[in-house]
Amino acid sequence: MSETATREWLFYLDDMLTFAEKVLSYTEGFEQQQFIDCVEKVGFWCF
Repeated sequence: MSETATREWLFYLDDMLTFAEKVLSYTEGFEQQQFIDCVEKVGFWCF
């Protein structure tokens, strides 16, 4: 794999990790039912 392709994958993986960390931070303390109720009330993700 070329250096450029490897670098692109590292950026991609870093973006996925950042997203997962934000989701965990946002949902900390939520019970599953609270999250589902919020989504149903708003009609989309509760951000």
